[in-house]
Amino acid sequence: MDIEAELFDSQTQLLLNTVVHDLQNGLGIIDQFARFVLADIGAEHRVAEDVERIICSAQFCQGVIRNLAILNHKGVFNPTEVNIETIVADVFSMLERKLANVRLQTNGNGPATIIADEWQMKQVFMNLIKNAGEAMPEGGVLVIRFKRRDGFLWIEVSDTGSGIAADEIGYVFDLYFTSKEGGSGVGLYIVKEIIHRHGGAIEANSKIGRGTTFVLRLPETQGVQSSGFRVQNSEP
Repeated sequence: MDIEAELFDSQTQLLLNTVVHDLQNGLGIIDQFARFVLADIGAEHRVAEDVERIICSAQFCQGVIRNLAILNHKGVFNPTEVNIETIVADVFSMLERKLANVRLQTNGNGPATIIADEWQMKQVFMNLIKNAGEAMPEGGVLVIRFKRRDGFLWIEVSDTGSGIAADEIGYVFDLYFTSKEGGSGVGLYIVKEIIHRHGGAIEANSKIGRGTTFVLRLPETQGVQSSGFRVQNSEP
């Protein structure tokens, strides 16, 4: 890499760090004031549930910003026991108004718990559930199945949407590839990176007019890859 390229990379990283810092501050203020409002109105108030969603969404966005380092092949892995079924329910609740005509079905054999980074798992399912909703603008069914086998948790995320063309399905995890108007082509790339760095795998299957299924395989215990995140022990 020549000096000019190194200078450009350092300036880009500095700009990214500044943007991350400012966004974190802004989201922190939103989170703080939403908590003040919730404390003032009380949990029984008619808008209390909406205020709680604001708090959850602000926290989620803070987690996404922390994970921007994924695009630069860096980041922190904070392993803890997480329940994927609970994460799915939380994310669906955050997106509930956008998914007003989408019905969620979950089923599985046994607890859907693994050792993983909670905020990164929320980012995975935020992207998958959001994409499923966008594929079903007139409504439909989102089915999420869990199955434990051979030390892994297998997860299927299926929608009844428009489907993805056969000549595009092989590119959906590529950075900047998108078939959606206004899409960034970043979401599924980050999903793939998070899953791989947890020691897992993901694939997509689809048929036009019949919907799309994402199949995830995640190790039940910590499977962070040495080339990915720095492991941060959550124990004091």
